[in-house]
Amino acid sequence: MEFHGAVHQSRVLPHAVVSGGAATIDAIVSIGDRRQEVRFLIDTGADATVLNPVDSLRLLGDGILSIDFAGDVRSVRSRGVGGDAYRVARDATMTLRSNEGERYAINMQILIAEPDRALLADPLAPQLPSLLGRDFLRHFRLELHCGEQRSVLLETL
Repeated sequence: MEFHGAVHQSRVLPHAVVSGGAATIDAIVSIGDRRQEVRFLIDTGADATVLNPVDSLRLLGDGILSIDFAGDVRSVRSRGVGGDAYRVARDATMTLRSNEGERYAINMQILIAEPDRALLADPLAPQLPSLLGRDFLRHFRLELHCGEQRSVLLETL
């Protein structure tokens, strides 16, 4: 099965443009009985898939505010471009849809980023995107074209 994304010449990080464009793909994330479509930046350098705080809030609602990010038994302290932060692992289902309407679901752990209260007050503020990491990508062959005909293709193995 094939799933298509896009390569955007858009701002991904505050005050920076990713050279050659940003490769993204949309997936439906389900945690418990809640679901949300999320646009993910394909990040081959990320070990894990991470939901940014705004996408986490859209998916989990106010439930995100009751998570003890430092004390949760599934809490992970991570460091990356966005700095140091706590992330909490949750069981999730990630579903891709093909252009033909086919669905492909993967059950996996996803990391929920600790929300910054100031950011949650202004969801339009610049932020890091949700990241689609190698834990998800290992199920696919990834083809990325950043030339004139920009495209992203994930094909099931």
